[in-house]
Amino acid sequence: MEYRLYVVLAPVAAVLSLATTFRVWTARSRPMAHAVLAYLLSAAGLLLSNTLELLSPTETLTFLFARTNYVFFFAVIMSWYSFAMVYAGKPRLASLRAELPLIVFFVAALFVIFTNGYHGWYWTDVEFAMHEGFLTVRGGFGPLFWVIGTAIYLVLGAGALAILLAVAGLPLWYRRQSLLVVAGVVAPLAFNLAYVFRIFPDFQKDYTPLAYAFSACAFSLGVRRNALFRQRPLPRRALIEDISSGVVAIDRDGIISDTNPAARQMIGAAESLIGRPAAEIPEFSFVFRRLDPARFSEFAVNHNGRSIHVTVRPVRVSRPHGAVIVTMNDTTEWERLQEERHNLQVQLLDQERFATVGHLATSVAHEVNNPLTSLQSAYRRVVQISEEHGVPVGNGEIAEMDQVFSRGMDRISSVLRTLMETARPPDAKIRERFDIHEVIESTLQLARGRYRDVARLERDFHAVPLLTGDPGAISQVILNILINASQAIRDQMDAEGTTGRRGLIRIETRSHPDAVECRILNDGPPIPEEIVDRLFEPFFTTKRRGSGTGLGLAISRDIVTVQHGGSLTLIRGPLTGFSIGLPLS
Repeated sequence: MEYRLYVVLAPVAAVLSLATTFRVWTARSRPMAHAVLAYLLSAAGLLLSNTLELLSPTETLTFLFARTNYVFFFAVIMSWYSFAMVYAGKPRLASLRAELPLIVFFVAALFVIFTNGYHGWYWTDVEFAMHEGFLTVRGGFGPLFWVIGTAIYLVLGAGALAILLAVAGLPLWYRRQSLLVVAGVVAPLAFNLAYVFRIFPDFQKDYTPLAYAFSACAFSLGVRRNALFRQRPLPRRALIEDISSGVVAIDRDGIISDTNPAARQMIGAAESLIGRPAAEIPEFSFVFRRLDPARFSEFAVNHNGRSIHVTVRPVRVSRPHGAVIVTMNDTTEWERLQEERHNLQVQLLDQERFATVGHLATSVAHEVNNPLTSLQSAYRRVVQISEEHGVPVGNGEIAEMDQVFSRGMDRISSVLRTLMETARPPDAKIRERFDIHEVIESTLQLARGRYRDVARLERDFHAVPLLTGDPGAISQVILNILINASQAIRDQMDAEGTTGRRGLIRIETRSHPDAVECRILNDGPPIPEEIVDRLFEPFFTTKRRGSGTGLGLAISRDIVTVQHGGSLTLIRGPLTGFSIGLPLS
C-alpha cells in the first residue's frame, strides 16, 4: 500500500515544488533566494529520481536510479546548509571556499556509492524484490554508510542550530518563521530515520524524497506570507533595536516585515506588528493614510497626545518598487524646549531694553540738563526784572524768556515720552498704526548723544504708507542699529587717531508694493567676512568687555521677523548697515 500511496503523492509533491520554485524565481534578486532555489530544484530531482527507481522495469535501471538519488540528496543537503548560513547572518560560511571541504566529501561519497560493486563498503549486499507491482532494491548497510549518514545529519543539524541561535533573542514572529523553516528541512529526517532503523517493520518504502518535496510548502509560506527573503533577522539587532527613533519596514505587498521597540511604543499597538498588513492595523492608520510608497515624504502628526515627526523613504532594491522604511521621532520634548526658548527670548528682550536704557542714561541726562538750565536761567531773569523794574509780564524780554521756558518744557516732555515708550515692557500683541518717520525721529532724539560727536546725520525719506505694529519695539531696533553704527565709527576714529573728522550715518526709507524698507547705513569699517554668519547669534559681540551684551542684533531680528513678519538683513558696500523690511499687512 505504501508504494502505491507514494506514486500517487509524488505528482502532488512535484506540482507543489514547481509552484514554489516559480514563486522563488520571481524573487531571485533578493538575499537567500538562490540557495532556496537550489534546495527546491534538488528536492524535485530527488523525487523524480526516486519515482523513476520504482517505475524502472529492469534491475539495472532500478539500481542506477537508486544510486542517482544520492546526487540530488547531497545537493539538497548542501543547498540547505548555504541557505541556513546566509539566513543566520554568516554569509562567509556559505562561500565556495568555506563549503569546499563539504563538496569534496560528498563527491568522494558519490564515488564510493557508484563503485560499491568493487568493495561493498557502502552496501554489503544488494537485493531486488517486487512490492505491490513495483521493482525495488534494498541493501545491507556497510561501514561507510554510517559515516556518510552521520555527516549528513551533522550538516543538517549545524544549519538548523545556526538559525535557532540567530533568532533566539528576536521577536516571536522571527522565531516562528525560523521554526517553520527548520521543521521543513528536519522533518524529512524523521522519515529517513524510521526507514533506516526499521522503526515500523511493516513499512518498507523510504518516504524521505517525498517528505523533502513536501517541505517546499514550508518555504512557500515563508516566501509569500512571511516575506522570508526580504529581511534577514540578525542585522536588525545592531541597526534598529536600540535606537530611540521608531522604525517600521513595510514590504511591497504592504506587510510589516520589521519594527523596533521605539516604534511599537509610539504606535501603541497591543500586539506584535510583524507579519501583519499595515493597512489593517488601526493604531498605525495615523501614518498609513498619508503614506505614499512611491516617493519620499515627511510630515508631523499628533498621536496619543504626542507630537511625532514621520519620514517615509522608498526602498529601491526591487522591481516594481513599493517597499518603504517609515521612521518616527517623538518631537514632544523638542517642541516644549522650543516654547521655553521663546519664553527665554522674551525675557532677554526685557533685559536688553533695560540695558539699553542704562547705556543711554548719561546721554538722556545731558539732553534733559540743557533745556532745564535754560529754563532756570530764564526764570531767574524774569524774577529779577520783575523785582527791579516792576515791568508787567507782557514785556518783550519777559515774553521772550517765556517762549524759551515753553520750548524747553516741550523738549523735556518729548524726550521723556520717547524714553518711556522704549522702556515699557514688551507686548507682542500691541498693534497700532504708526508713521515710520515719526518713530525714526523720536529714536534719533534718544540716540543723539551717541552719534552727535562722531557722525553727521543724513536723511533720505520718501513718502511711505502707515504701518501696523509695535512702534516701541521698532524704535528699539532702530536704536540698537544706531548705537552699533556710532560705536563702529568711534572705534575707527580711535584706531586711526583722527580728531575733528566726523563719520556719516545715513537713514533711508523706501516704499515697496508689499512692504516699507528702512535702511540705516554708516561709513565705518566694513564687517569682516569671518563674522558675517554670526552677526545675529545671541551673545556674540566684537565690542570690548562691558561695552555690549551681544544680544542687540539677535533681539532686533526677533522683533522684526517673529513679531512683525518682516526681514532684517545686512547691507555691504561703500556704506555698511542694515535693511529693516516691514510688511504693509
